[in-house]
Amino acid sequence: MITSHAKRGQAFENALSTTHDQYKAKRIAIIDKVTTTSHVGAYKGRPVYFEAISTRERSRFDLSNIDKKQYERMEEAQAHGAICFVLIDFVVFHEVMFVPFSTFQVFQSHASTGGRSSIPKE
Repeated sequence: MITSHAKRGQAFENALSTTHDQYKAKRIAIIDKVTTTSHVGAYKGRPVYFEAISTRERSRFDLSNIDKKQYERMEEAQAHGAICFVLIDFVVFHEVMFVPFSTFQVFQSHASTGGRSSIPKE
């Protein structure tokens, strides 16, 4: 049986949905999923914007998993004071990595000048 690209992160999406519901119920934050991977909301009076993406890679997250439009939206949101980050679900290990957008930008900058085009898992 072949698992589709879209279904590989279903457990991750379910966990995020549950977390969003709990944050709302406890009045901690309001977060909504607006596209397949994009989540927006507010936390302590600040906007929040993040991408949540699953990968089956064991040792890295390829920067190409965030497309130009997603990157530009995070860049714009951060410029307006939003808390921006990427959540990477390493499906094989059942581990989630939190990457602040500022850190993602450093990796992207290095990649654009011929450096590594991925974020190492460790």
